[in-house]
Amino acid sequence: MADSSSSLHPLSERISHKSYVLRAVDLTMLGLLYSLLLYRILHISQNDNVWLMAFFCESCFSFVWLIFTCIKWSPAEDMPYINRLDERVHDLPSVDMFVPTADPVREPPIIIVNTVLSMLSVNYPANKLACYVSDDGCSSLTYFSLKEASKFAMIWVPFCKKYNVRVRAPFRYFLNPLVSTDDSAFRKDWEMTKREYEKLCRKVEDATGDSHWLDADDDFKAFSNTKPNDHSTIVKVVWENKGGVGDDKEVPHLVYISREKRPKYLHHYKTGAMNFLLRVSGLMTNAPYMLNVDCDMYVNEPDYLGRGVAGIQGPFYIGSGCFHTRRVMYGLSSDDIEDNGNLSSVATREFLAEDTLVKRYGSSKELVKSVVDALQRKSNPQKSLENLIEAAQQVGHCHYEYQTSWGNFGWLYDSVAEDINTSIGIHLRGWTSSFISPDPPSFVGSTPSLGLEAIVQQRRWSTGAIEVLFNKQSPLIGMFRRKIKFRQRLAYFWALMCIRSIPELVYCLLPAYCLLHNSALFPKGPCLGIIVTLLGMHCLYSLWQFMRLGFSVKSWVHDFPSVDMFVPTADPVREPPIIVVNTVLSLLAVNYPTNKLACYVSDDGCSPLTYFSLTEASKFAKIWVPFCKKYNVRVRAPFRYFLNPLVATDDSVFSKDWKMTKREYEKLCRKIEDATGDSHWLDADEDFEAFSNTKPNDHSTIVKVVWENKGGVGDDKEVPHLVYISREKRPNYLHHYKTGAMNFLLRVSGLMTNAPYMLNVDCDMYANEPDVVRQAMCVFLENSKNSNHCAFVQFPQEFYDSYTNEFTVLQSYLGRGVAGIQGPIYCGSGCFLMRHAVTDVAFGTMVRSVLGTDRAFKSRSVAGRRGRLTMSSSNRLNSKEMVFEGGSDNR
Repeated sequence: MADSSSSLHPLSERISHKSYVLRAVDLTMLGLLYSLLLYRILHISQNDNVWLMAFFCESCFSFVWLIFTCIKWSPAEDMPYINRLDERVHDLPSVDMFVPTADPVREPPIIIVNTVLSMLSVNYPANKLACYVSDDGCSSLTYFSLKEASKFAMIWVPFCKKYNVRVRAPFRYFLNPLVSTDDSAFRKDWEMTKREYEKLCRKVEDATGDSHWLDADDDFKAFSNTKPNDHSTIVKVVWENKGGVGDDKEVPHLVYISREKRPKYLHHYKTGAMNFLLRVSGLMTNAPYMLNVDCDMYVNEPDYLGRGVAGIQGPFYIGSGCFHTRRVMYGLSSDDIEDNGNLSSVATREFLAEDTLVKRYGSSKELVKSVVDALQRKSNPQKSLENLIEAAQQVGHCHYEYQTSWGNFGWLYDSVAEDINTSIGIHLRGWTSSFISPDPPSFVGSTPSLGLEAIVQQRRWSTGAIEVLFNKQSPLIGMFRRKIKFRQRLAYFWALMCIRSIPELVYCLLPAYCLLHNSALFPKGPCLGIIVTLLGMHCLYSLWQFMRLGFSVKSWVHDFPSVDMFVPTADPVREPPIIVVNTVLSLLAVNYPTNKLACYVSDDGCSPLTYFSLTEASKFAKIWVPFCKKYNVRVRAPFRYFLNPLVATDDSVFSKDWKMTKREYEKLCRKIEDATGDSHWLDADEDFEAFSNTKPNDHSTIVKVVWENKGGVGDDKEVPHLVYISREKRPNYLHHYKTGAMNFLLRVSGLMTNAPYMLNVDCDMYANEPDVVRQAMCVFLENSKNSNHCAFVQFPQEFYDSYTNEFTVLQSYLGRGVAGIQGPIYCGSGCFLMRHAVTDVAFGTMVRSVLGTDRAFKSRSVAGRRGRLTMSSSNRLNSKEMVFEGGSDNR
């Protein structure tokens, strides 16, 4: 119960962010827009239909800006004070946490596992929490992954609370290497916990390609003969916190559920799954508060539950990262509650009558009882979850909701955008909502990359928003209701943003049409200043919004494109692995967003030594890449960088990091050197089974994901993807030497990351300029100013061997010479290429492919468009510093 003494400070307060300057800017732009419309009306008789079409488009823009001005007029947020929570609340309320998922391919189980683990380990009494995972795809793999995750949670949850870990999703936490200064007890626990997490990942990965565990365990019988759209209800208590008292070693309840689905029944997509979660959680734990988090969003702030509980009419519900009140979701209006929080007499008669309960909530007696307890705010007694499985299965049947009111309360039906639809339904009943925006953010997730999945998601949001405008929850109907404020109703017209693209497209085509037909489009004389002022103000305003949130000018202008980096090698004797490793490390550490990079090493010699060296290098890269970016190291090949001794005047922090990094590099060199003469590690590790009985010219295809930057956001502590590949070679087949290997690199990278740009670097040439990728992008992204697109950007090949000076001189005058004609010659290394200029086709059909048993990355982008690109203009990029430097072939 909360202490309501007035002498205590409030748990939260609403902070206003009104700005009269921004209001003036918004009104000025609104005035300019309406001035433009007035000018159009006054001169409409003097112009043709183009003028009328421009008037229509600008009217749409004016209405959208009016809505934005309305929404932004009085911004506010709620500031929670979680340090006061223990003073005010002696018995914290329970919270049920919902994680919906539907497809184990698009939403890999390891991502779901990380989301669940981050929620189980939050700073809140474990006996007050329960996590429910709704699997609408009825995947035995998802259930298997949760079972394994519950075992790891016994280690992970106490570890997080003991050491006050901030980021509690393991895949993000273990991106940062262990600092050598950490105490021995923490180091021991950290290493043990990481080993257990890696075991969990391997188990989930192995299970993805092998389903023998499904037949070996009786617990999976319920999944036999099931299909994603045709199966019975499944409810499994993965872990039950029996008799928990809320200490830091406990793990909250974890429940897996999958509602019944049949081909001829309507299931209402995610909305139906959320209502099933609402019913099952009501039966089992019946917490007064609920948290809804998408399966690909992890907890970034362990105190988020404290914020949620402490925490115009309020923000919209946007589908994830939202706390709900169970009584509100059961259909209560603000008028149904007395000042003391109890039901009013009218609401008691309306909601608690026996025939009304069955009609509204269904025939389950257990569920009806839990609804009554929730509406009357009765505490939920501890019950064994196992005893409630049968009742939970009943409320998941396809026909359970028939002739009930489900869908008119809870999560509302009639739109695929269940969040907006439910949000407006809650506001129409008179409730308010709160917005909490902490720093750091409480929840962080991933979105589909540019491509088919992103387009499908945008289409679903747009369709749902339009459905909301015209269904019974429409803000148009809300105009005639008193429980929702006028500005709140107007704010819901934000849904019209989804069709804003139509007038924008028309407006973009009008100038071209006017040029062809010699028609006037814009005002002439002084009135042209309206257009110029509007354009200038809007650009500066949007730029200010980006920069205010910490984004750079570059992010406002353009999002960096992805780049795939290719390193071909063929012989571990002539091209020693330590040289290949240095090349790879220099590429992984370039100054470019790490989530936009992938490095592929093609080994045409099929050498286990090369693969071993890369696996060890990937571990060192977690130290080397952050070190280079923290101290802005210029030469990022370790063997060249550590040739220079440490200067005595260097500060102690840098000196300490430098020595630690050098020690780790020397360890790496020793490991590779020892492995060169001793192959015992080949037999001891199952990861090397693919290399058994292989010869350089006779072996099967091998593809190994050495390191995957899972869920990367592009910060300086991440390491880009690293993939080892070796194409199949047989004695009687023609393999086309390096050319065949490069085409294999082209195909594999197209399947995995499909970046629109590629960098090809010989294995004995390291990146001598950390900004090399940015330099190339300056040329590629300037394409709009060129009459013909640039197909590739060639950097000169420089060498640190003194006997190659003639070649350097030759490149200098010959390279610049041909660059002045149609462009430089591609010389095999140090060259960036456009994927669709090389392939001449889109890789759309390969985006969702997977290679072998190694889990491939999801495709980041769909490369280009069909059709031949003009390759008549190539560019040669040179800089004052040598960009790529290497050793020459002196054989």
